[in-house]
Amino acid sequence: MTDTADDIGPEIPIGLSGAIGRRMTVVNASQTRLLTTFGALDGDSGEQVLMGLTDFSLQTSSALSQAAPQEPIELTLTVENMAFLLSDMSRDFAGVCEGLARLSSDAAPMEPTRLKLMQSFLADVLKEISRAQEALQKVTTLRVP
Repeated sequence: MTDTADDIGPEIPIGLSGAIGRRMTVVNASQTRLLTTFGALDGDSGEQVLMGLTDFSLQTSSALSQAAPQEPIELTLTVENMAFLLSDMSRDFAGVCEGLARLSSDAAPMEPTRLKLMQSFLADVLKEISRAQEALQKVTTLRVP
């Protein structure tokens, strides 16, 4: 499935100036597709096993000019490396959210629509990760003697 920036609702303009404004990147779309191949186990048996890979891409643009997309970022990762990436990103993002919670106050509040969007995205993450875990329970594994 391809997620696009249009899925996040109306743009909420907030002015940023200087280097932050010039360097700000927006992810316009992401796509992850399953690739598979077969590999041989190391050792005497050389048994053939299914190898899951992901074709992962991000389409980005400058926040100042979303009409001019940048070159896509494209990666081919093993499925387990993609799971690591999601785990690592979610751990880092939890720290980011904790930092926002510590910094926000009545004097420096967060824009409520952006906060609601983040909460909605995180609810989707929980649902989709649960779906992925359920699917992995159905994967057939090599029988080890």
